Amino acid sequence: MKRINIIEGLKAKQSGPARLLDMLAATVSKTNSLWLTGFEQVGQKVTIEGVALSAKAVADFLTNLKQSNAFTEVDLKETFQDNAVKEMQKFVFTVNGQLVAATPAT
Repeated sequence: MKRINIIEGLKAKQSGPARLLDMLAATVSKTNSLWLTGFEQVGQKVTIEGVALSAKAVADFLTNLKQSNAFTEVDLKETFQDNAVKEMQKFVFTVNGQLVAATPAT
C-alpha cells in the first residue's frame, strides 16, 4: 500500500511536459495503426505530426485528443495519402492544438 501511495504522489507532482507526454502516449495507444513522427510546443500551441494506416485512425486520434481535456482546441491542419508505398495505405497528418492553461501548483 505504501508503494502505491508513493507512485500516486509522484504522479501528482509531475510537471506539465511529463503529463502531456503521458496523455499523448495514452491517446496514441487507444488508436490502432497510428504513429507520431513529430511534436513541437511553443507556449500553449502544439503541433503534432504522424502517420496512420487509415483515415479512420486519424479521426479517432483527433477525437481522443479532444476528449483528453488537455486541449481547448484541436484542429486537423493537413492530411494526405502517401502513395510512395504501393502495398499499403499510409496517411500523413498534422494536427494543431491549443493546450489548456496550466493551473499553478499549490
